[in-house]
Amino acid sequence: MTKSRWLILGHGIFILILAVAFFGCGDDDDSGGDDDNGPADDDQADDDVGDDDATDDDTTDDDTTDDDETPDDDTADDDTADDDTADDDSTPSDADPFIESGKAYLRAGEGNLARVEFNKGREADPLHEGCWYGLVLADALHDFDTISIITSYVEMVLGYQPPSRDIPQTGQGFIDDLINIILDGMLFQNTDELVAQVEKLRQEHPDVIFPLDRMPIILNFEEVADAHGDYDFPDAQAAEAFAQIFSGLAQHLTALNLDFNLGLLFELTGIDWGSLPIDELLGLIVDYALALVDDPMFPDFLTLKNDAADFKAAGLETGLGWYNAADTFALLIAETGSQDNEVLGYDDANGNLQWDENEHLIIPSWGVLDDEQNNAAWAFHNLFGHLADSFLDYTVYDTDPENPQPFKLFYLNEVLDALGLPGLIPDWEFLTIDFGAMYRDADPTAFKDQLLAILYLIDAFLP
Repeated sequence: MTKSRWLILGHGIFILILAVAFFGCGDDDDSGGDDDNGPADDDQADDDVGDDDATDDDTTDDDTTDDDETPDDDTADDDTADDDTADDDSTPSDADPFIESGKAYLRAGEGNLARVEFNKGREADPLHEGCWYGLVLADALHDFDTISIITSYVEMVLGYQPPSRDIPQTGQGFIDDLINIILDGMLFQNTDELVAQVEKLRQEHPDVIFPLDRMPIILNFEEVADAHGDYDFPDAQAAEAFAQIFSGLAQHLTALNLDFNLGLLFELTGIDWGSLPIDELLGLIVDYALALVDDPMFPDFLTLKNDAADFKAAGLETGLGWYNAADTFALLIAETGSQDNEVLGYDDANGNLQWDENEHLIIPSWGVLDDEQNNAAWAFHNLFGHLADSFLDYTVYDTDPENPQPFKLFYLNEVLDALGLPGLIPDWEFLTIDFGAMYRDADPTAFKDQLLAILYLIDAFLP
């Protein structure tokens, strides 16, 4: 896969996400958002939120939170980068200095320092939505910092050459170190805060505008995007989605037995993946997956710990993230008005101030997506929707309570095709994962057993 396609994949996730998968805690961290943050009872996960049309009739040039003020002080356009608080009205707030200081740190990519300032602003004026939105972006930047640290740690471990590859080496220490990095970075705490702030905006200020002339997105210690413009609610929900997915997946580390043969990871570093034909590449991946999952030396790998309560919470959190990710697309294309200064938006090619099916999405640093990139983005949208349907099955957020919605591996073909890879997965009943039932029943070995059955079935058709 070319570097550009990997970037498309990364930005395809980033589109929904501007910062924060990782995560706020499922059914008790939504700040009263059980009615507002989850799917309704009847429709696809990308269009059925009861409040997902909060921004449908907003325009980017007139929907500031103080649009009842005079024209010369309530537009996002006439605010300078230094004083453009989200509710720049005629009455100064005690939070204003802290908001401006927080914005300065956001421009520098310093999420943790920005968080301190926005929290000070929230203490000075608890009702100021500028503080709420600032915390969303600060916590999002913090999550990217955490990802960078985790990536560096994994690269360091994989760069280590063990004395002998013939002796099975436990990977539990590797996992424990990752958990410590996550907990020391206060990932779950920051995600809870981020989700709470987004839910406040959803309920009280869905028309919020938070202008920012620069915000670098840094991954693996390199700037990958400058996400600047008029931040509005869809951008905040994108950040929420990413945080929930990241946090939910991270919570699985504490819920599953993840002791495995670390030596297998070392073997992977010696393979020239780019030189292999696609069928051999897929066959090798499945072979290593089977060796990892069905290793008699580590029989507890991928089984559940304790009473599975953490596992269920992790599944719900991740499912809500998939849902919000898919729904972000619906919010983006429902917006009307000028798209000139949107952070995430669409190219209004015909100038009719609304989205049409042939118009492409806009992502920071990439600008208007080309055909290939746009197809990939919508392929991810569909994938997120399918994942949400399955993860949220049998919960209060079930998008179709009358019917089970297992995840078909066949759904991955659309993403593979969009990324230039052959979509070879057949639409067979056996090639499904019933995530909803897996979390609902929480059988200690069910996920591992189902995964093994699928891997062995696929292995029969590959070299």
